[in-house]
This record gives sequence, C-alpha cells and structure tokens, in this order.
Amino acid sequence: MIHRLSLLAALAVPVSANGQTPTVGDALRKLTALGGVVTFAVPAVWHVLYESDTGSLGQFVYHVRNPATDSASDDRTNIIINVRRRLGSRTFAAYSDSLLGGLIDSTMIVLDDTTAGPAQRAVMWRGQIRSTPYVGFDDIARSGDIWVSVRIVLPLSKRTPSEWTERLTRDTEQLLETMRFGSKAAFPVDIVYPALTAFGPSK
Repeated sequence: MIHRLSLLAALAVPVSANGQTPTVGDALRKLTALGGVVTFAVPAVWHVLYESDTGSLGQFVYHVRNPATDSASDDRTNIIINVRRRLGSRTFAAYSDSLLGGLIDSTMIVLDDTTAGPAQRAVMWRGQIRSTPYVGFDDIARSGDIWVSVRIVLPLSKRTPSEWTERLTRDTEQLLETMRFGSKAAFPVDIVYPALTAFGPSK
C-alpha cells in the first residue's frame, strides 16, 4: 500500500535524477463556504476559474498550471470543490453513491473505492478525454447536513516534470488537511491505495 497521491509520479512522469530538495509550499488563500461553516485553504498560485458561495452551495474551481501540458494541448489539471447543505439526506453511503453517479461515467475505470469511518469516502479512477489519459480522485465527507466533495483531475503526460507532480501532491494533501467543518477535520483519515501497474491495481 502507498499514499494515494504519491503514485502519481509512477503513473505520470519519469523519476527525476537531479536530487533537488522540494521547495517550501507557497502562500495559502483561506476560504469559507456556507457562511463560514466550512473552511479550507488553497495555494495562492492556483488560477481561480470560479468561486461562489450562496450560503447553501459553495463552488470553487481551480486550474493548476503545468507548462508541460498547458502549452502543448487543451489538457488541464483542475481542482473542483463543492460544498452543499442537504437537509434530510439519505445515509452517507446512499447519498455519496448519488454524488458519484453524477461524477463517474461509463468511460472511466474505478481503480479503488474506500470508505473510512462513517462519513469519509475516496474514489480513484482513470479515464480518457480524446487521446489523453487522465487520473482522478474524488473525496467526499459529511458532517450533519453539510457535504463536501473535492475532485482532483489531471492529464497523464511524460512531459510533466517530477517536481511539478511532487508539488501537486503536497498542495492537494494540504488542501484536504485544511478542509474543516468548524473545528472538525473533514478528511481525518489518510486514504491509501494499492500499488498500481499500467493496467490497474497490482495483486
């Protein structure tokens, strides 16, 4: 078993041979949703595509710039965060199934689906847009009638330097760690996935 985002380097890019020490993370932007009920932080360098909070629905979309793919194609790395209040919703399993039903389509292969505790779930998948393979992570958490979903989606490309992938790993880990329902961590469990081969989970 390995940390779920650490496997991106193996999936997407060759190992760097320069031995450089990863740089310290960038400054964070602190954000709130549903009138401050949910808080989290994103790197200030992430390009904002959309940020909205109506008080009952918070939607936040970011583009993580990657010159290796952005300059050569329309393929993009995106982080999508949805925060919603759902009164009288079904069980965690039933409602998270309905959320994922709107996110996962028939062109995607689910590589792992893990529920940790009573209110945290993570799904890893691979898909393809035109000729480009993608990998994605969907994280879902609940506290009372408040639901949070975080989608991390990136194209797989050998042109992407390992340093960029390592930075994305740190930044997205930090995002999940800062996501809170009041003082309560939204994603308290560090989900891990099976080690992968090019064709899916290894035995």
